Amino acid sequence: EPSPHRVLHWMLGKRWAVRDGKWKLVFDKELFLADLEADPGERMNLAQDHPEIVDRLRALHEDWLRDVATARE
Repeated sequence: EPSPHRVLHWMLGKRWAVRDGKWKLVFDKELFLADLEADPGERMNLAQDHPEIVDRLRALHEDWLRDVATARE
């Protein structure tokens, strides 16, 4: 069943991920971008090929972090 959320986030320690549609960006020592429609096993890192998507997803993650920090105050 489709998720009711457009963007999904998770974070564990310094590792984090954000998913928006078919794109998933993971940070664990380096940035890893996957196209989940073309590569559901997340084997190919497309970060070098799609820097604009990396920038957009990283901005979504940073906005989410600010929202979480504000909610804790």
